[in-house]
Amino acid sequence: MYVLRRFSRILLIFTLAAFVVFNIYNRAGVDSRGPQISVGEPLIEVGVKDSEDVLLQGVTASDSADGDVSDSLSVENISTFYSDRKRLVTYVAFDSDNNVARATREMRYTDYEPPKFVLEEPLMYLPGAVNLKIEAEDCLDGNITSAIKLVESDLVSTDQPGLYKVTFQVANSAGDVSSFPAEIEILEGSVSGAPSFTLSRYIDYIPAGGSFDVYSYIETVRISGKEYSVVPGEGNFNHEDIGEDEEIVVGTDMITVSGDIDTNTPGTYKVIYSMTLDRGHNDLVSGHTTLYVVVR
Repeated sequence: MYVLRRFSRILLIFTLAAFVVFNIYNRAGVDSRGPQISVGEPLIEVGVKDSEDVLLQGVTASDSADGDVSDSLSVENISTFYSDRKRLVTYVAFDSDNNVARATREMRYTDYEPPKFVLEEPLMYLPGAVNLKIEAEDCLDGNITSAIKLVESDLVSTDQPGLYKVTFQVANSAGDVSSFPAEIEILEGSVSGAPSFTLSRYIDYIPAGGSFDVYSYIETVRISGKEYSVVPGEGNFNHEDIGEDEEIVVGTDMITVSGDIDTNTPGTYKVIYSMTLDRGHNDLVSGHTTLYVVVR
């Protein structure tokens, strides 16, 4: 019995030793090292619409067993923005034994613009009829309207006429956040025959130091259900002419523009267009609208 137990122990030790030797020998013949990735220049500059092929320019991968494995390279991840609006690109490569290697380098866009808000209607509403129609567009992600958040608001009732401050915010996939401070106006009510403005847009973005033509945004003025074009200088509009067949136009001299814009200083500015008409016997009616100008 003792001899049998001793033989079993010897057999077990021999088996374990053989297993260890086999694994050492087996591993010695297997490549466990990943490829080596060379990223070339440490910083690459690209356009926002450039493909992955552009991001891979100058990047190569080689393996001690397989040689050149650059065909296996791909972009695994692009980080959000960090210092100086740069992003970090992570590359990945594989060899024939499925060993993985990663490398990173910095990336900067040559034509990037932060997200923009889009207003095709003024932020003016009749009591109880607030229907916000604000959108957002981004050069990286396209339409990001679903990401808009109302982060500040002192609007407590949509039935109470007045001006209410609000701030909208939106972020893109790169982590860049744009804010839009504005005012929602609840009107007293509609006034028959009062002029109303149609602008080509109700928010616009201009670069710091850029030019700005305040009247170029006015498309038409609607008065008593009819639309009138706007011409530079003097117009020939008279309230008594409404309904006549001859060409009637509104001149820019009849429109009051208020709001100081400093195109050299970044910020959000308000431009208010207003017009007052005399319907006869000093019966005055007025209308206005607001354009937001964002200087970047």
